[in-house]
Amino acid sequence: MAKGGKLRGIVGVLFLAITVANVQYGALSSTEDPVKLNLKKYSQEECSTAAIEYDMNNNIASDCYSEIKQWEGSDLLFLFEGVAILASAFIKLPKKGIWATRIRRFSIILGSIFIITAIVDATEVTPYVDTETMAPLLPFAITPALLQLGMFVLGALMIRGKKYVDDDNSDAKKLEDAARFEKERIEMDQAYATGGTLKGLKSKKPSKSMKKYTTVGDMWGSMGLAAFEDDFEKGLRDSGDFSVERSCHICSGQGCARCGGKGHL
Repeated sequence: MAKGGKLRGIVGVLFLAITVANVQYGALSSTEDPVKLNLKKYSQEECSTAAIEYDMNNNIASDCYSEIKQWEGSDLLFLFEGVAILASAFIKLPKKGIWATRIRRFSIILGSIFIITAIVDATEVTPYVDTETMAPLLPFAITPALLQLGMFVLGALMIRGKKYVDDDNSDAKKLEDAARFEKERIEMDQAYATGGTLKGLKSKKPSKSMKKYTTVGDMWGSMGLAAFEDDFEKGLRDSGDFSVERSCHICSGQGCARCGGKGHL
């Protein structure tokens, strides 16, 4: 279920229940014989229970009520609104990708149409845009001025768009962090293999700072690390005249005439 879907689901089910109960069973009427009430005029004084009973007893035609089980345009609109609100509770809008872009563009276009319609009606630029004609088409009672204001506010909200908040504990966030850490690890491995710097990872040339050292001993002395050596480490780095010899292959190191009794060559 989408975020905030529980509230929308409850509202959608309430719309459906009220519409079906009113049309099929006349549950909203308080008259002796159940009738279907006109929800647009439900709160008006001329459509009170006493007025409806008076019209029914005297066979006076009234637009405050009608026979049950008769579906009209306003009832179908109420039913459609309930289905739409209920369906929106289970629909999650994409935050990324091509569909997110398409929905965002459609929202901007539709919001602009609502705002332009409200402004044109307010300024009376053309007689073809009139909220006084639109208001009676809605399944609920609303004044033209309120409809005009509602269209402008709805259009502004659609152009503004929804502000998403990323959940740091979501699975998508965890996967994104894992991919970023893996990328950093690979870059550090590449840096180690190319001279120990994160700059120019694609370059195969050694770093400029390493060119001035010909041996590890040169780098050791340049960095001043000799001051921190103990006697054992100093012995490992002595630069005396050493020679490497191998065991005599005739006597296997026991000493013979070939090696002069030394056991090595």
